[in-house]
Amino acid sequence: MSDRRRISAGSGVALLFHSPEPRVDEAVERQLAAREAVGHAAGAAAERLLAAERIAAIEADHARQLAAIAAQHAAELETYHSRQLAALGALDAAFADALLPLALAVGRALLATEPPAATVESLVAEVLAALPQTAGGVLRAPPGASGPAPAGWTWREDPDLAPGTVVAEWDATEVSASLAARLAQLAHEIAP
Repeated sequence: MSDRRRISAGSGVALLFHSPEPRVDEAVERQLAAREAVGHAAGAAAERLLAAERIAAIEADHARQLAAIAAQHAAELETYHSRQLAALGALDAAFADALLPLALAVGRALLATEPPAATVESLVAEVLAALPQTAGGVLRAPPGASGPAPAGWTWREDPDLAPGTVVAEWDATEVSASLAARLAQLAHEIAP
């Protein structure tokens, strides 16, 4: 590229001079261009390596942060789960405490009535299970509570027995079963 300068003369006439353009040998220009290209490539490679290291560091930092968040979340879930279990346990205990007296009251009210035939049969099975299978004798129950007598046994009404009670007499042995005893056992088992 040429460099043009304006020079003023004392007479007001301007003269223009052209400075000669620098000449560089083409071989030197090619060498410079090749060195510049190698330098650019090396610089670009270094920049890519540095960028890759930065990206890896950022990704590692993000992975650490994500792991910390996941651990914190797991701890919070465990705490939440423990609190839920404690609350459910307290709720369960409160319901049990509230319902136990009601259930026992209902059970006592049912004891005052005549039990259904299936209940009497289960009481008979309970007393006979406590005796030898070959035993036979008398089954006592309140009036109206008897049903078909098992083989080797006869029924006798006993007005002194409470509803829901069956007594088996065999030789000198007497075995009884009653809903009142079952209710008392249940109340003992579930009482706090």
